[in-house]
Amino acid sequence: MASTRPIDMKHFSLLFLAFPFIASSCGEGTSVPNGDEDLTGRTFWSSRVTVDGVIRDLVDGTRIQITFLEGSVSVSAGCNGVGAGYTIDAEGRLIVDELAMTEIGCDAPRHAQDEFVVSALTSRPRVTVDGDTIVLSSDGGSGGPGFEVEFLDGTVADPDRAVVGSRWTVTGFITGEAAWSMAFEPAGWVEFVDESTLNGHDGCSEFALPAEYSDGSIGGPVDGDGEVQFGERLPEYSSEVCADNAEYADAFNALLAAGRASVFVEGTRMTIVAVDGNGVTFTALEAAGPTAS
Repeated sequence: MASTRPIDMKHFSLLFLAFPFIASSCGEGTSVPNGDEDLTGRTFWSSRVTVDGVIRDLVDGTRIQITFLEGSVSVSAGCNGVGAGYTIDAEGRLIVDELAMTEIGCDAPRHAQDEFVVSALTSRPRVTVDGDTIVLSSDGGSGGPGFEVEFLDGTVADPDRAVVGSRWTVTGFITGEAAWSMAFEPAGWVEFVDESTLNGHDGCSEFALPAEYSDGSIGGPVDGDGEVQFGERLPEYSSEVCADNAEYADAFNALLAAGRASVFVEGTRMTIVAVDGNGVTFTALEAAGPTAS
C-alpha cells in the first residue's frame, strides 16, 4: 500500500532548476486572480507539455492529471501522487504548501516525470483558464527556466463511457471495506447488450442473465449513475468447475447473486456495488481519450 511523505521544498527547488526550460506564451485565456471558482471540483488531463520551446513527450501510456478541490490540489503523472493545499494569488499564480507525495517505486522515466510535476507545482506557475482548457506556465524568473503545460477538462478529454453497449473487463473486487485484484486469463467481463440483458464471463465460464438497467432518465432518480436488478444466471454458477480461480469467480458471482446494485462510471472506469457492499470494478475494453504529450 502506498504511503505518503512530506516534500522537501528546497530539494525539489533544486530539481526544478535542473530542467532547461524557457518561457513560452500562454496564448488566449484569462488568468485566475483572487480565487479558484473556475477550478474547484474539476479534473484536467495534460494535452501538451512544452520544454525549452519544444513539445516534450511523456512516458508512453501516462499523462499528467490535476484535480482541484476546495483549498487542495492533487497531481499525478503515471506513478506517485502529489497533494497540497493551495491558493491563487492576485496575479493568478498557483501557490502550494504542505506538499505530500506517495512512495511508490517507479522506473527512471516515471520518477523523472514525478520530479517535473513537483518542480512545476513549486514554481508558483501562472494559471490561465480558457473554457475547458487551462495552462500552467512559468517564465522561471530572474533568467531561470520556464515551462508551459496545457490541460483539457477531464469530462471532455475522457467522457464517461456508455454502460449499455460497452464491454467492460474486470480490474478488481470489493469485499466489505477491502479492495483487491487478481489477474487471470481470460479476464472476466460483462456487456449490457441492452437495458434488460447482461452477458459476460466470470473468469471461468460464459453466462447470460436478465438484468434491468436504469440510468434514471425513465422512472425517476437512481443511486449513483445507474442501478441494475440482476435476474437468474444461466447456467447457474458452481465453484466446482473453477478449481484454479474459484476465488475470482466466487467474488464475481457474489455480485450477480446480490440481486440489486448501483453503477458508478468515471471515464473508462465502472464500479458496480451490490446492496450488501460487495462489488466489482471494471474498465472499458477500448479505453479512449487523448494521449498526453
